[in-house]
Amino acid sequence: MPKQHNVSDIRVDDLSIRTANAAFDLKPFLIEMNIEENIFKTSLTGSIVLSDSYNIPEKFPIVGEETVNINISLSGIDGRDDDLHLNINPPRMHVNAITGRYFSGKTPKAQIFTLELVSEQYMSNIHSKVSKSYNNTYISNIVADIYSKYLGNPNKLLIEPTDSIESCIVPNLHPLEAIKWITQRAVQDSGAGVNYLFFETLSGVFFTSINRLAEKEPQFTYKYIPRTGDSHGVEALSSGDFRIKNLYFMSQFDKASNSINGLYASKLITHDIVRKKITQHDFNGYNDFVSLNHFGTFPVIASSEMEIKSADLPRVTYAPPEDDNNFPVTTEKDLSYMTDSCVEFYPKHKQLYARNTGDEYDNKVETWKLQRTSQIKSFDNITLIIESSGNPFLRVGHTVNIELPSPESTDSDKSSDDVYDKHLSGIYLVTSIKHVFQQIEAKDQKIGYTMKVEVVKDALEDVIQNRTAIKED
Repeated sequence: MPKQHNVSDIRVDDLSIRTANAAFDLKPFLIEMNIEENIFKTSLTGSIVLSDSYNIPEKFPIVGEETVNINISLSGIDGRDDDLHLNINPPRMHVNAITGRYFSGKTPKAQIFTLELVSEQYMSNIHSKVSKSYNNTYISNIVADIYSKYLGNPNKLLIEPTDSIESCIVPNLHPLEAIKWITQRAVQDSGAGVNYLFFETLSGVFFTSINRLAEKEPQFTYKYIPRTGDSHGVEALSSGDFRIKNLYFMSQFDKASNSINGLYASKLITHDIVRKKITQHDFNGYNDFVSLNHFGTFPVIASSEMEIKSADLPRVTYAPPEDDNNFPVTTEKDLSYMTDSCVEFYPKHKQLYARNTGDEYDNKVETWKLQRTSQIKSFDNITLIIESSGNPFLRVGHTVNIELPSPESTDSDKSSDDVYDKHLSGIYLVTSIKHVFQQIEAKDQKIGYTMKVEVVKDALEDVIQNRTAIKED
């Protein structure tokens, strides 16, 4: 039967640093190695903690021009068809800094230090600038062009097409800054997602929307259930189940921050800088919720009637709407109509970037600015950090099923495995993974593999009822 054995069945095939003088094997000096991928960061990062009595930083020396090759085999997993993923082999990493350096004994005969690593993609980014114009080009094609010319092998980029066509001038930005800038305007070609992200993982580089990621079925289940019979902390990899060793609740909601940043409602004032035309566009977060895919079924908060002094006041109207038949609602008291909590301004003109008098271009800011702000902010609410045994198949952008027991159930009543927290259990998006490789026994160089995984969700599995109005005498 397919299974995962002891988590120490890890073999470091290659951990070498290439300097100006030579390549050097770092395996005998390894204490801990971390590789981090994050869906909200453009590049991989890492660190290697070394114990050294040879004075490696001085012998070569290490000055920031070095690269590190990493190749790790997980021989403790068998019976899987996707054996190509059994090697953790990140792209070549560059030494960015030496930190945390100190002598580890009473005499200066041994030292501990950390090599801070960044991916080659990031290093290529900081040494180049993009100053280029694009005319009537899909945003996905702009991203592909910048990546292939400045950052890396285009065969490693997995890209989701966009509906947005842009005419723009990239104003002398670093490539990753240019991609982040243009990504804010990306709208799905077959969906309502305005939540594209550009990120690097151990498996490749991705330009995709969270809305598309939400369509994927979870491949793994993580359970927070005490088990005394599992000495290694690993459970049934063949069936996709993992035990959560430690669980941290990072956040659940911040209503004030959500309101101020436009999660529930907002308004956009556009200014045509040539025709001097001002237009107001109102955004309703609950209407937007219905049109998207989610990691759950119901919103994390109900659009209850607001029983506050300002709810009795009409919203401020700055300008007429674009459609005279759809004038903004200013007296509704529901949370999703509290548009004065977040007001944005943005210039536009139908002939931006025009080379000829007949050229027209509309930045369509009303279709993406407020929408993206709300959709990205929705993933800043229910956030968990889970610690578990290493899973080489898991990547940021994957979905997982989390099963958390409800606190009122206990082992003594034999219901812990059956009663789950109906709000916190369910499907989550993996947004960050720190792969941690630690030395277990120095004499035989045994390595343990664990993970710290950040997961988030933007919806619940159970409906939140509207708040009943308080009747005051």
